Amino acid sequence: MKKVLGTNTIGYPEIRNFCGLPFRKYEFRKKQNLFKLPAYIFDKLQGEPLAFFWNAFYDMDLHKVEMYHFFNGISFGNRPWVTTFETMLPRWGDVNHRLEKRGISLLAGDACKRIIALSDCTYGIQLDLIHSTWPEYARKIEDKMIVLHPPQKLQINSLDEKPVNEKVTFAFVGAAFFRKGGKEVLFAFDHLYRHGIRNWKLNIVSALEFDDYASGATQADLDEVKRIIGLYPDHISHFSGLPNAEVMLIFKNSDIGLLPSYADTYGYSVLEAQAAGCPVITTNIRAFPEINDSQCGWMIEVPCKNHGIALVETQQQREVFSGVLRDGLIETLRQILQNPAEIKAKGKIAYRKISENHSVEDRTNTLESLYDQILAGKI
Repeated sequence: MKKVLGTNTIGYPEIRNFCGLPFRKYEFRKKQNLFKLPAYIFDKLQGEPLAFFWNAFYDMDLHKVEMYHFFNGISFGNRPWVTTFETMLPRWGDVNHRLEKRGISLLAGDACKRIIALSDCTYGIQLDLIHSTWPEYARKIEDKMIVLHPPQKLQINSLDEKPVNEKVTFAFVGAAFFRKGGKEVLFAFDHLYRHGIRNWKLNIVSALEFDDYASGATQADLDEVKRIIGLYPDHISHFSGLPNAEVMLIFKNSDIGLLPSYADTYGYSVLEAQAAGCPVITTNIRAFPEINDSQCGWMIEVPCKNHGIALVETQQQREVFSGVLRDGLIETLRQILQNPAEIKAKGKIAYRKISENHSVEDRTNTLESLYDQILAGKI
């Protein structure tokens, strides 16, 4: 019989990083969190969730589980726990100094056994936080920190399964269309078409959502994006949303993936595209340089500050960023479409990197060994 591990929610990040792995000795079950009720009430009253309630956990140690594994979560209980995180901890939003200190002390406490960063970038952000703000806890927390990149299942058995497309076929997948550089992608393809470069096809899977985070997109931007999509029905196919299996099919039938983001804590769809033999065009923000480079894809240099965080804090900075991204995409796409032979070579390297660096089997074994050591009292 498998041992039961608990978590406070089983959503995409949890499934992607640990809950969905094929463990031999462990299974995950969602356990009720005493913070759930105040989270629900606050959400109803304020119209938006409070990060503290969703990323803090307490069950009075009543649940019958061996230990807990959270995503961005911190436990107030005494049962052993591990947390995987994407930017920094505590991920509680704008809380007062006293509460933040409590979160840091829990990370340094005996019940917290491992703090797992999704990337070297994330690891660095957390180290900067604790050394600059909470130096008295730095050593205890740093001793628990490791980096485990997300696992990724290979989507094809070999690149021989890739179709030979009449036009170079690109795939853009992402709900937050504007934050992921979708506007600039369309502007670039529009520019190429108007200048006679037309040997391309673009598949977009996105609800075309926009907000003022990072990109500062407006209704006028959305209207312009829809106008461009409508101009090229023979070149651009838009899907508001598709089941994951169909998204993977699009990657399998495409030549190149696109994720030239303003802001992404990791970029799972980069891995998904590479696992289908697609090299990817990204920016150089956050963790992208750790999973993409000029050998296995294309990277557009955009204005960034420490840890690859995009410089988009003001409207002027966003306009500069957008212009640099648009021009970089035009030039990169032009080079690709004029020399498509390099696509297959980069695709082979990207596919191999997934097999070597994001193996589902390796990640399962690593976590299972970690759980074994924790429950044996060795950690």
